[in-house]
Amino acid sequence: MSATILKFPPDAPVSGVSFNDAPDISGFAEVNLIFWGKGWSATPSPSPDAHTIVSGVRSIVNSGYLSRLTQYGVIGQPKVVATDVADETDPSPANFVTNLESFIQGRIASGKVKAPSADLQSFYGVFFLPGVKSEENPNAAGAHTTFVHGGFTCAKAWLLNDGQLATRFCPIHVFSHEFAEACANKVSVAMTDGSNKEIADICTNDDDISNGYSLHSYYSDEDKKCVLPLTRPISVATGPVAAVSRDGNNIDLAAMGFDPHDADLGFFDAYSASWDKDKRDGRWRGWWAINRGRTMSGGAISLVTRQPTLLDVFIAGTDARVHTAAWDAKWDIFDGGWRGWWQVGDQEVLPGSPVAAVSKGPDQLDIFIAGPGGHVGWAVWDQAVANGAWQPWARVLDMEVPQAAHLCAVSRKPGRIDLFAVASDGTIATVSRHTHWGGWLPIADGKAAPGAPVTAVSRDANSLDVFVVKADGGIYTAPWDQDIDGGLWRAWQRVGELEVKPASQVAAVARASDKLDVFIIGKEGGVWTAAWDKSGGWNAWRKIPNGQATPGSSIAAVSRAPTKLDIFIVGEDNGVWSSAWDRDVAGGDWQGWWPVPN
Repeated sequence: MSATILKFPPDAPVSGVSFNDAPDISGFAEVNLIFWGKGWSATPSPSPDAHTIVSGVRSIVNSGYLSRLTQYGVIGQPKVVATDVADETDPSPANFVTNLESFIQGRIASGKVKAPSADLQSFYGVFFLPGVKSEENPNAAGAHTTFVHGGFTCAKAWLLNDGQLATRFCPIHVFSHEFAEACANKVSVAMTDGSNKEIADICTNDDDISNGYSLHSYYSDEDKKCVLPLTRPISVATGPVAAVSRDGNNIDLAAMGFDPHDADLGFFDAYSASWDKDKRDGRWRGWWAINRGRTMSGGAISLVTRQPTLLDVFIAGTDARVHTAAWDAKWDIFDGGWRGWWQVGDQEVLPGSPVAAVSKGPDQLDIFIAGPGGHVGWAVWDQAVANGAWQPWARVLDMEVPQAAHLCAVSRKPGRIDLFAVASDGTIATVSRHTHWGGWLPIADGKAAPGAPVTAVSRDANSLDVFVVKADGGIYTAPWDQDIDGGLWRAWQRVGELEVKPASQVAAVARASDKLDVFIIGKEGGVWTAAWDKSGGWNAWRKIPNGQATPGSSIAAVSRAPTKLDIFIVGEDNGVWSSAWDRDVAGGDWQGWWPVPN
């Protein structure tokens, strides 16, 4: 596993690094953002507006930007906990720096931002409208200091704004500079001329705009350079990586894991990564923490796209409740700028349980989970119903399933859902809903381990194909077509002779109405694939060269065009790896493997 870290020489020679007694935000920073000035709520909005700046800050604090600060004792993932538009007054250039502490204290007292609850964990960044300057510090674009509220020491910073996104004095760049220094406030960099500087003040020969905003570097004593961490690896649990393609030019991933820099903390957090052929020269970006969403080691995460600009993720959290977070390209703008988490109702679940999620329309989501009572729980969100709130959990009829069983949901036409599960008695069953739920029905008398993964895909609005690994280790499939055999499920058939671990999870993709591709991890961790064509049936399993997954892990697959496939595994190093197939590239051979990010 590796990270992309840009490195630049400092402005002047450095003789060493020392530590002083200044308080710093050394772990799990809680970031509060305040926008001071009447113009923030004006029409038209200033440029960049508040939510653009918030998205950029979320993207930074969710990323591995601070990862090289672990050498200075800075640990844990920051999180944006509050945003506040303070549009009642305008700051006075003559004294807003002097009055900054009392202003922040007032916003805390009025509940506009979060009060500190621990020492050295709260950061308050105050942004100003474009053109506002400080008469007290006319040559500075920002500065940070500490203050005390309720007995807890906090950091504060004022952050000027040149009205841009890609310059060294844009508000997001200034934030990155002051935030890094506040987190490592006790670090003093000694220059050979006898002066002492903070870690970002000696780094002015660089910046990066690959995520759409300018980002500042800081000094790393280990590297003897100014560094700018752009990507980071994560160590991923063996639970499946979730993958979607919002259109033909991008892929998004979600996974549960931990940052190796924080390996001793024992947490498994939610992360996302993104690939876009037009960004970073078509290289993977991430991993971004999804706002410190947390579940048990080995827990699952689900990822859904219901429109080309939208992503929704779901986990069963450590509090035994289902939670969701969202990303909207029109609102969140920058990759990694997630919002959430929000609790979905009060259904009690086993932490880490897989959540099956599906979108039956562009403004609708349905989620399913196997609850502790042996039933299938179901919750619905519709933007046009109940003011866009999640509706209460309900039970999908009376079939019993093991707690934390795998469920699979497919929407093959607008408004319709097909749900699949292996019941407590081993029956492979399905139930369908349009206006109401029909009854649970066995699929051609199929049997598998109770709660085992069932994978289903829809090649068109009137067909379904399901896959399961049975007790003999064979991979089996059953097809359904509304216009064949009176709309009954046809018999199970084995896909080739490959034998894998029973109850392994199959990944399946329908890249055209007459084509299916399936993938699975073999007993020894090899990556295998088989393909079906309507005219020729199933071909033999073949091993994808050089792929080696963690035995017992799962595989994810997407098709972003009828001639393209991308697959993702958890490697033996617990990193995520990708391979790709394009009918028109390299003679149709599989290419890769590449680490994510690369």
